[in-house]
Amino acid sequence: MAPMTRSRADNPAHTATELTALYYSQRATAGLIIAGGTFISPEAVGVINVPAIYSKEQVEGWKLTTDAVHKNR
Repeated sequence: MAPMTRSRADNPAHTATELTALYYSQRATAGLIIAGGTFISPEAVGVINVPAIYSKEQVEGWKLTTDAVHKNR
C-alpha cells in the first residue's frame, strides 16, 4: 500500500484517535503495509492533524490503532 500518513489526528495534541484506528484497521488485511510519517518531537511537526508519538497521551492513542489492527488481521 502507499504510505498512510493522513490527517486523522484532528486535535491540537496530535493524538491518534478512533478515526486513526479505524483507518488503519480497515487496511489490516491488505498484506504489506508501509506506514507514513509520525512526528517524534514537537519540533518535527510540519503538517496539520498528523498523529505524533512524543508524549504519553500520544503513545496511548496509538495503542487504539495497534489493538484495532491486530483484531482485523
